[in-house]
Amino acid sequence: DYSDDRVIQLLNADLADTLGNLLLRVTSHKLHPKGCVIKLHLHLFPFENTKIWSNEDYQLLEFLRNLPNVVGKYYEMYEFGRGINEIMESLYKTNQFLERHKPWILVSHPSQYELLGTVLAISIESLRLSATLLRPIMPGSCEEILARIGLGNFDEGEELQCWLVEGMMERCDRKNLVLGGQPLFNKIR
Repeated sequence: DYSDDRVIQLLNADLADTLGNLLLRVTSHKLHPKGCVIKLHLHLFPFENTKIWSNEDYQLLEFLRNLPNVVGKYYEMYEFGRGINEIMESLYKTNQFLERHKPWILVSHPSQYELLGTVLAISIESLRLSATLLRPIMPGSCEEILARIGLGNFDEGEELQCWLVEGMMERCDRKNLVLGGQPLFNKIR
């Protein structure tokens, strides 16, 4: 059943709180000190290393790797709501990932900059995939997200691949990352 209140609740929860907040968090000036390279430091991600990474972290990576195919199949079947639900699930999981790894604490320890860079790279990749997959539904907002994470222009053929593999994250020019900025989505009262 349709209800204006339910639509407002969803817009606030999904766009402002989940997507918008994630964008603000990963582009915060505070999380980008000099000397921190935003990339997937693969030596930090062996599958047997459970000291740093949890099962949920590995599940997030697998979820992100599969996301373009899963959402693409839903879109092909004109089941856009189900595709959007998958995208939102990836964003929920990414926000939980940030909560687990606390980049706002890592940033105060230069010895943790590789871990910080990896946490940010995974989070930014989640935003990139989500914005790319949501672009047919909300093109203007998604172009803004891609611009803020430094990816306004990239090869069409690579946009739906998951970049969480060796070499792909380096294709992102992080010099173009827009730090700070206003919320992309404001809550509706």
